[in-house]
Amino acid sequence: MNATEADAAWSTGSPNDWKVDRLKDCLDSIVGGDWGDEPGSDVDGRDLVVLRVADFEQGSVKTEDLTVRAIKQSKIPHRLVTPRSLLIEKSGGGEKQWVGRVVYPGELSFESICSNFIAKVELSRKYDARFFNYLFSTLYDSEANRPHVRQTTGIQNLAVEHYLNTKVSLPLLPEQQRIADYLDASCEAIDRAVETKQKQLDTLDALRKSIIQKAVTQGLDPNVPMKDSGVEWLGPIPKHWSAKKLKRVFAEVDYGISESTEQEGNFAILKMGNIVDGEIAFTKIEYVDEVPERLVLQTDDLLFNRTNSLDQVAKVAVFRGSKADRVSLASYLVRLRTTHHNHPQYVNYLVNSERFLGLARKMAIPSVQQANLNPTRYCRLEVPVPPLDEQEAIARYLDERTKQIASVDGQLRKQIETLNAYRKSLIHECVTGKRRISIADLKKVQSHA
Repeated sequence: MNATEADAAWSTGSPNDWKVDRLKDCLDSIVGGDWGDEPGSDVDGRDLVVLRVADFEQGSVKTEDLTVRAIKQSKIPHRLVTPRSLLIEKSGGGEKQWVGRVVYPGELSFESICSNFIAKVELSRKYDARFFNYLFSTLYDSEANRPHVRQTTGIQNLAVEHYLNTKVSLPLLPEQQRIADYLDASCEAIDRAVETKQKQLDTLDALRKSIIQKAVTQGLDPNVPMKDSGVEWLGPIPKHWSAKKLKRVFAEVDYGISESTEQEGNFAILKMGNIVDGEIAFTKIEYVDEVPERLVLQTDDLLFNRTNSLDQVAKVAVFRGSKADRVSLASYLVRLRTTHHNHPQYVNYLVNSERFLGLARKMAIPSVQQANLNPTRYCRLEVPVPPLDEQEAIARYLDERTKQIASVDGQLRKQIETLNAYRKSLIHECVTGKRRISIADLKKVQSHA
């Protein structure tokens, strides 16, 4: 959709009593933000909160853990955020989202300006700022901003002045206020429902971790005699189990290849981003033409991520394909192949269990923006080792339980997706006049709230 088509889409088909205007004609001012200097600097000004794009939160801004900068006095007056301000992201975006989000800070309990990656627009008193926040939200969801986005190396920039030439249909102020009140109440109810379901997801994830932790360290028989493992992180284990260094569990430990990958080739190369929750995600795959025979993955090979951010390093996944699939691994991964006395899927559950993974990450050596845990250091960690038949039984049990939990998880996520889609649809219908909001409609939704 180009800018002309966007104008036509947003200025036609609305109620006859609504007026067509350019967005910028509804504003008193447009000003870019400022980043200032380190707090406490001698800049002939004062320290102020500077709102960043990272502070944007569900149509508003967060009010905790904010950034304070020293701002020159000459730059403050026209940049102060007021109850009639809207903040437009003019630089940023990312791989999965476009630049151009808009938020309404509302009544803040502190003075603030916005950063240089944001433009502050001040709305005329003839218009309701909350209504315009909802309007900008649906403009963004409909990608009306995209014709005005310019991509440079690593960042997107929004031509704000051009974007604000977009024509929209607008009701009179009383109806704007009624629509905003209606959407405030409706969206609050939807957001509460989403929050409830998100808490259910968190509880479900905690249950999954607890089930796995108990099974891989204590087994499936609640009445089995226990003994002290002699390993601090592990605690008591079944009497007939042993505790061994992880290196005794693996027959082979091999680093991945360091060759550059291409969009085409004979062998798919897995990288650290392909390890997700103990499984291989075959997304964004690149290739090489040749791989040493010994590094072609076989069924049940484990892939260990030796270098990543501290919250991602040491994750492991099991390869469920076969050698015929012609798959290998990149250098930040290590292929671990278990001995015949150990079951790969049990080991996969074990090394991804919450307590063991936490311990492994404490062993990682941090550096700039990443951490490293080489396999020698990793394999010194001690783990519980049940008999092989018991490992197989635990793996089967956990496969079934995690499958059940994943099913419920999927249902909850679908419900959240449906609620969020309804929220967007409701906002769109209201701010475009496809759904007219009466005083009775407003009273009804407020009474339910």
